[in-house]
Amino acid sequence: MTISPMSMPFPVDEVRVRQSVFPTDIEDPMTFRPRACGIAVDLILQQANLTGWLTKHRPPTFSFLKNIKRRYVVLVDRLLYSFKSTQPDTYREFFELTANTNAYVTDQVTGVLFCIEIKKKGHEDSWFLQADNAEDMKMWLDRIKRTISCLRTPGLTGTITSQKLAEIMTECEEYSTIAGNHRSSSTSSISDLSVAFPMPPCSPISSIHDSINRKSSQRSYSISSNLPPQLPPPTSLPPPIPSYAYI
Repeated sequence: MTISPMSMPFPVDEVRVRQSVFPTDIEDPMTFRPRACGIAVDLILQQANLTGWLTKHRPPTFSFLKNIKRRYVVLVDRLLYSFKSTQPDTYREFFELTANTNAYVTDQVTGVLFCIEIKKKGHEDSWFLQADNAEDMKMWLDRIKRTISCLRTPGLTGTITSQKLAEIMTECEEYSTIAGNHRSSSTSSISDLSVAFPMPPCSPISSIHDSINRKSSQRSYSISSNLPPQLPPPTSLPPPIPSYAYI
């Protein structure tokens, strides 16, 4: 019996099953990366380190596109995903954080407050994410910077989890710690020097003035005691003027 090619069943169900199968090893960063068949949305939302609504801005050069979009942003492992809703089918955009990524508060978008710029060194494209208030901006910036610090830490492997973010120090925190240790070391050195070479106690100002006056009086007395005694006043008239003084 010959089967016509047109009558062969198309494996639609098989394709759907294959597309819905994703790796589930949450210790493997590849689990959260986008694939040709999509992303594991449920797993990404479950393992997210931070989620929330942010306003995504495009730089002014892209004026032919809509510059402002409200997006539900998810930070998972080293990836930032933007969705149109809290129950998405797929992502709209994604940004992969790397060791050469920088994140900072920016005023490049005119008139926009609480805006974070995320940019890779040597790349032109940036993400501009605006928070609703200063506290949200600080929270997002802190989590993003901690993620970047994890990626810059030698020997740190596996998925970046909330626990790892809590244990890592950002560069700002490291600088603050180093500066604090330096100040403590300097203070300790000064204290040790004071113990080794104690300074005489300071005298009050009144005592200093009394000492100066006393020394001044002593100096005046010593000078006067070294002078010869004064001659007594004359008791007789002075001699007459010589006559030749009138010539």
